[in-house]
Amino acid sequence: MIVPVADGARLYPLEMPNLANYLLDTSVVSALAPGRETFVPAAVGEWLQAHHEALFLPSIAIAEMAQGISKLRRAGGGERADRLDRWLDGLLAA
Repeated sequence: MIVPVADGARLYPLEMPNLANYLLDTSVVSALAPGRETFVPAAVGEWLQAHHEALFLPSIAIAEMAQGISKLRRAGGGERADRLDRWLDGLLAA
């Protein structure tokens, strides 16, 4: 992308990187959790994989997922909560 940069009365072309990044909502990320993969259309999964370097998680989404995992654990779903904890840790490490 070339963006004109003004310097006094003259314009200079400035090479800009592609700034297309994507902030994922909690509901999108949660749909990718272990055991829920069947709910995600193949085209969505392919798009996410193709754009993985431009995907970002807001801190509130991470907090919401951690809260949901804790709630599941308190409700007696310890095994699933452990699996989701490992999955979330893997997301954050990537």
